[in-house]
Amino acid sequence: MINNISVCSCGDGSSINNYGEPGCLNGLDVPRDVVFLSQRKTDATLNGIDTSTATLDEAFFDGVFLDVDVSDRWLMNKGVEDFQSPPADANTFEFPSGSIVKLSEGIRTVVMTFPTPDPYKLKAKLDSMACRSMSVMYVDRNGSLVGQSNGDFFIGRQIADGSLDAKAFDKTDTEASRVELSFQYERRAKDVLVDFIVEDSLGGYTLDQVTPLNDVNINITAGIAASLTFDLFLDYGGVFGRIPAEGLTITELDITKDGVVEPLATLVETSAGTYLATYTTPVSVSTVMEVRGILAVYVQKQYDLKRLIGKTFTTTA
Repeated sequence: MINNISVCSCGDGSSINNYGEPGCLNGLDVPRDVVFLSQRKTDATLNGIDTSTATLDEAFFDGVFLDVDVSDRWLMNKGVEDFQSPPADANTFEFPSGSIVKLSEGIRTVVMTFPTPDPYKLKAKLDSMACRSMSVMYVDRNGSLVGQSNGDFFIGRQIADGSLDAKAFDKTDTEASRVELSFQYERRAKDVLVDFIVEDSLGGYTLDQVTPLNDVNINITAGIAASLTFDLFLDYGGVFGRIPAEGLTITELDITKDGVVEPLATLVETSAGTYLATYTTPVSVSTVMEVRGILAVYVQKQYDLKRLIGKTFTTTA
């Protein structure tokens, strides 16, 4: 028989496994939610769970789902429908003699549907992953987190670069609006590596507690020496009716002057998403100011404030 190191490993047969299964076996259920994450963090380490050191609890999952660095953050998309990941046929070669060589495993294509009232906005957000090396985990209906093992690390299954495709579907008389997302796994995301963490191992935490972050935009409506009025709003909603980002307070927002935090006397939400900040001491006219997350932490109250970076304004009389 012809050896093929991409599929078979040489040995005396001792690596052949037995097929017994225990009577009470934790199995995988239908995918409920999907988690996208970069394959590697900004510091080039694997993005996942170091099972040799990690303590899985609320603090751990807050750390990954609310990470201030979006390149390291785990991105939850809830309520996936019709998750399909059928196995693909292996690639083989047949010689004239009839002997067959298995060249490689088949590559799975994953297809899933996200119901949404605004499919074009969601498509744009999903498309933002297209130029990054991403991986995917999913949460099944039992609350288990499904990914793959890599030594001591539990990581996502790698998505093949260039394969991610999001399609927006309009609502019709017979069909709901939605986005259909498809991609292929990388060849190294082998089925034999698939693994999972059951909900009982999460230290009392459940992944249905995760609330996906919302991106926030800003519009400065009035910036004078004594105060500043600005609107914070989400991507969603019509051009003249973006959904407001409500509920932020003086404990979540800073205003800076030349990069230094300017003390605030008050910060009041005068109407939904409209904020009025007054300074402890009036600032000079023509001073360059910026609104940001307090202490330069851009994740506040389920909001990602990174888009506020660089949105400076100049005070007037």
